[in-house]
Amino acid sequence: LHQHHKASQGKLILVSNRLPVHVDIKSDNTIQFRSSAGGLATALHGFHKDHSGTLWVGWPGVIPLEHQEVVKNRLLTEYGCY
Repeated sequence: LHQHHKASQGKLILVSNRLPVHVDIKSDNTIQFRSSAGGLATALHGFHKDHSGTLWVGWPGVIPLEHQEVVKNRLLTEYGCY
């Protein structure tokens, strides 16, 4: 008797100090997102990008209060980060 068991698909959550993107608030109040350099963030960025079901939880740095909602929404929708 041969049985196939469908593996349940869970959600992978990556938790680290750094996100795979760095957030800069420029002097003209524009928000810039750029790839983080070095370490774990660089090592796992490709995996995270290729697996849309992953969520990356980390600290985006000090974000002024007036930009926090925009940064939070863009990190989640564009980068899969929280």
